[in-house]
Amino acid sequence: MYGDDRVGLGGQVTAATGFRLGAVQRLADVRQWGVWSLPAKPRALVLLIDVAAVLVGVALLVRFELQLADVRTFALFLGCAAVGVEATRRVSERGHDVAQDIVAIWLIPTAIVAGPFYALLGAAAVMWHTQRRVRRVEPMKRVLDASTHGLAAAAAAAAFVAGSWLVGDGSATGSLTAAGAVVVVAAAFVFVAVNVFLVCSVIRAAVPETTWRKLVLSRESLNMTAAEACGAVVVLATWRLSPWLVPVVVAPMVLLQRGLSFAELQAQARIDTTTGLPRVEAWRKLAERLFARSRTSGTNLSMLMLDIDHFKTINDGHGHLTGDRVLTAVATAVQDAIRPGDLAGRYGGEEFAVLLPGADYAAAVEVAERIRRTVAALCLDPVLDDSDRPCQLRATVSIGVARLSPDTDTVDRLIDQADQAMYAAKRAGRNQVHGLIDVSATDGQAVGASTWLVDPPDLASIWTLDRR
Repeated sequence: MYGDDRVGLGGQVTAATGFRLGAVQRLADVRQWGVWSLPAKPRALVLLIDVAAVLVGVALLVRFELQLADVRTFALFLGCAAVGVEATRRVSERGHDVAQDIVAIWLIPTAIVAGPFYALLGAAAVMWHTQRRVRRVEPMKRVLDASTHGLAAAAAAAAFVAGSWLVGDGSATGSLTAAGAVVVVAAAFVFVAVNVFLVCSVIRAAVPETTWRKLVLSRESLNMTAAEACGAVVVLATWRLSPWLVPVVVAPMVLLQRGLSFAELQAQARIDTTTGLPRVEAWRKLAERLFARSRTSGTNLSMLMLDIDHFKTINDGHGHLTGDRVLTAVATAVQDAIRPGDLAGRYGGEEFAVLLPGADYAAAVEVAERIRRTVAALCLDPVLDDSDRPCQLRATVSIGVARLSPDTDTVDRLIDQADQAMYAAKRAGRNQVHGLIDVSATDGQAVGASTWLVDPPDLASIWTLDRR
């Protein structure tokens, strides 16, 4: 008997110790969240939103009254949201979080019918379910999503109550007057407006160069916003007709969100995952537009074609992961050297193509030389413990430059000229910049002539030409 008691006591001590260790581990995990590595302004904004959501939840809890009808309604909408998350799981696993997009369709009716406290609980539950079942992301993101959705739900509920009081139709059940229907629609749009504002505020704080117009007024963003609000109104109208019909709406809502995400999935398919640059097909389509605009307006247009020297040797000798690291480093060097309006893309294998609208030949050569020098100076070794160890892996690029002239009638002709110049740089010994200039170019050199420019003059003033 004594032995049994001792074992039981030991088990209790072990359990208590395990609980404390688990709590410490969870606290340590929170300290590793990405929010702490953010710059001061976005970090403060994220924490402010999270704290505000907690305070709103506490305030709602103080006034909370448990009613069985509200619990049933909450369980119904939460169950439908969970089914929607599972139905969009495969699409969300590929990168686009359709599961998150569909949440608003169920949280808005929850906030209006059951109340904002249930909507806050629903937001937290759905985000937890999405993190566990769909796609694991930085926990900070899920917490922020739950907070923004919860605050938006509280705002929507407040808008519904205020609007219903104004029009004299405060019932969440039964038939609505025309004015009451307007209040419901307005409350739905208040939800999406508050949610979008909070999320975009964080993005703007983290990336100041991103404009509100790009974040909020893009066609995809407006379509998604309208779909969320209208979908929520449809769900609410179905519930008012009969709660038993609400599960029938799940499938159309999932199809709606998947259809709206198709454009974003297409955009993701156009981007090379290794370099973050457009793939060749997407690059060519954009290049043809820039080419046509430059031909029509008579403005300058130059082209760079880059090829990583001895890339196959790097792949064979160091492995494909190292090769991918080299591709990423070169892509970064290219993006750092060009302006936001220039067009860089991965042309295939170890080749990159860059279109420079508004840049003449001399400015294009200056950019090419900047890229060449940057790449040649990079140490591409893995992270080393010994900082004094000499670099074991470097890469170089050969770059061809071509310029639009009156005789360049197609974008394929311009690409071919840059390609010829690039192979001329290869034949001349690699790690060089060569230019192929048409006879009609103002530089006055003969057709097919290649000029190796190692130290071009300072052409910063030319490079800062305004885009027209």
